[in-house]
Amino acid sequence: MAIHPDDEARAIQAMRNALRTGQPLQLETRIKHKEDGYRWHLSRALPVRDQSGRIVRWFGTTTDIEDQKQVEEDLQSAKEQLAHHAQHLERRVAERTAKLQQTIRSLEGVLYHLAHDLRAPLRTMAGFGQMLAETGESRLDETGKDCVERIVGGAERMDILIKGLLEYGRLGHLRLSFSRVDLNPVVENMLRQLGREIKVRKATVQVVGPLPAVRADPAVLSQVLIQLLRNALTFVAPDVAPRVRIRAEQREETVRLWVEDNGIGIGKEHWERIFRVFERLHRTDEYTGTGIGLAIVFKGMERMGGLAGVESQPGEGSRFWLELPVATEGK
Repeated sequence: MAIHPDDEARAIQAMRNALRTGQPLQLETRIKHKEDGYRWHLSRALPVRDQSGRIVRWFGTTTDIEDQKQVEEDLQSAKEQLAHHAQHLERRVAERTAKLQQTIRSLEGVLYHLAHDLRAPLRTMAGFGQMLAETGESRLDETGKDCVERIVGGAERMDILIKGLLEYGRLGHLRLSFSRVDLNPVVENMLRQLGREIKVRKATVQVVGPLPAVRADPAVLSQVLIQLLRNALTFVAPDVAPRVRIRAEQREETVRLWVEDNGIGIGKEHWERIFRVFERLHRTDEYTGTGIGLAIVFKGMERMGGLAGVESQPGEGSRFWLELPVATEGK
């Protein structure tokens, strides 16, 4: 039985160790066959001992494992090829993702500048329409007055929509500055900014405090909260005074801030959809809004590395939540 020259030294060393230690031998070597050349074999040997424990002989077997070795080699080759393809695919995905992100940023930039440029002619339209309504009131019949009113109203609504687009587009380019943000003054400032809307709608806003601190960008967080509160003030049934409750729950590493309302509610099938740009569930003559507010909420939370979501059912109000990292002392 001829062992392959490359395996001889290893085989001799293994047999010497077995004889010296008396430990079982297990060894894979290539052994020469008359017709097939060298083939892999698994050799095993066990010591046979007498009653005193002395080794009197060895019992061994040799099994042809050439086919098994070939399968193992094929499997290893397949794994290497798969790993190579996976790396190539990861590179292509990374490259395409980078290009897609660049395209998105470019489109957002175009959207931002387009929205900014559109405001000027809209203001002109609204201004001249208002002037026509004031100076030509005596010369306009009811149809004319209605047309002018529609022009001015349409221009004003379009201006509000464009302002929303500008806010949304600005979020994609804004350089964020993260710090420890105490939620209590942020919420108080938000309530002051929306004080007139709260008063006009005869709304009640309850803040369950004190609120914890989070790690966020103060300006973006304030913008997000304002959008959520405006949403809560707007989407209520007719002749119903809005009731809003703001509270927070602190988890291990995050804070979840809740904005709960008594509004018309949202079906579960729309929970994700409402956070997309221009997604509206109601006609403009039913509820005012641009379809951008909640998209700003989602975009702002995404930029800050946080999460946003909602729990709601039609007719039972909505519970919007924001989740951000809890702020540690001094950070």
